[in-house]
Amino acid sequence: LKTQLPKSIPYILDFNPKTNKVTHLASGKNIHPDYKKGLESGVEIGPNAAACGAAAFNKQHTHIDNVSSHPNFTAMKQLMSKCNVETCSAYPIISKNNEVLGTLSFYFNEPISLTKNQEDIITIFLPYIASVLAHAKQEQTLTTVNQHYLQSQQSSKTGSWEWDLLDHSVWWSDQTY
Repeated sequence: LKTQLPKSIPYILDFNPKTNKVTHLASGKNIHPDYKKGLESGVEIGPNAAACGAAAFNKQHTHIDNVSSHPNFTAMKQLMSKCNVETCSAYPIISKNNEVLGTLSFYFNEPISLTKNQEDIITIFLPYIASVLAHAKQEQTLTTVNQHYLQSQQSSKTGSWEWDLLDHSVWWSDQTY
């Protein structure tokens, strides 16, 4: 993507439905540190919430020029000016179940319009990013469920075991002993 959009600062934001915000997940080294810090606290999604929040809310690409004067950036005007951001473009990352996982976003330090070829290339990458992000979220959920299960075994002073009838292997949880 960086070769197709050489003047862009790309980043991926993760959507948390509990907080209704997108937060910084990944970016290149060239992202402005203050911009990254602002994204780490999160942007609430909504029809008028910057480019990334609007893209996640509307489930469609959002491209905004002249961010310093655009109403979607009123709350972030000072940050945009400090980081010299002129244009923001955000694409929602959508799961196979049509759920928003996050956004693939770009900011530019100059006014820019994306070509059809550039938009097509970004669109090609979105399902791959969605797959990786969905997998990471599933792993996080599984880890949390396993932690709760282990805590419940410790609290109840019970254990669990498994016997594989095919290979005759046996597994015991630590609490079983």
